[in-house]
Amino acid sequence: MHKALLQVSSATLLLAGALSVVTGVGFAIVARAVSQRLASDAARLARRAHTAWWLCLGAYLVLQGSLTMAAGVGALDLGTYLGSRIVAIPLLCASVWGLTFYLLYLYTGRTSAAIPLALLYLVAAATFAYATFSGPQTLRVKTWLVEVDDSAPLYRLVYAVVGLPPILASLGYFGLLRRVQDPEKRYRIALLGGSILAYLGGGLAARLFANDVVIFLTLVVLGLGAAVASLAAYYPPAFVRRRLHPSA
Repeated sequence: MHKALLQVSSATLLLAGALSVVTGVGFAIVARAVSQRLASDAARLARRAHTAWWLCLGAYLVLQGSLTMAAGVGALDLGTYLGSRIVAIPLLCASVWGLTFYLLYLYTGRTSAAIPLALLYLVAAATFAYATFSGPQTLRVKTWLVEVDDSAPLYRLVYAVVGLPPILASLGYFGLLRRVQDPEKRYRIALLGGSILAYLGGGLAARLFANDVVIFLTLVVLGLGAAVASLAAYYPPAFVRRRLHPSA
């Protein structure tokens, strides 16, 4: 590769890695805010699951961002990347379990889905690990991200199994808009459901069909948007509160 192209690639990897780390830290801030919300005994498990979504995904992004920056300075090899998957795969699956369960709780008011979903994501994590470690792998360092070759059908199946349940759950939650009349609840459903649906739907579509630039943008830029929207959903800005409660 031409020296100038190498320099550009290194710069974009460093930028992408730094933004991923910043996004991960932002997710941790959201997790702290979510964990401090008051909840009844019945809702406490759902609140913890919601916290786990932001915290585990934030940790995943910090790890992935660190690896991307290491690739940007030529300090990442295949062994190190594969070793990181021992932590990254459980983090990713735990985060999606937390979100899916939380959305189902909001939709149904029941906690009975916690264990079946946990079993589903344990199987998904085991399958993901098998796909990662069962055969020869190639480390692909692209312009905006670093990853192993995930073109095998088993990877595609894992992505669908991990990504589709929370997308379906967010669609169900978003559908509550038709049944809810309270302005504050409608505001929360629209903001939370819409942002999560955009983030997950865009992320899964990008992972399955798009290039590294689109994958990076959906993972980080839409992720930051989802974090800000979630905070605004539960802690509305003053001007939103005035519109929701004009007589207050």
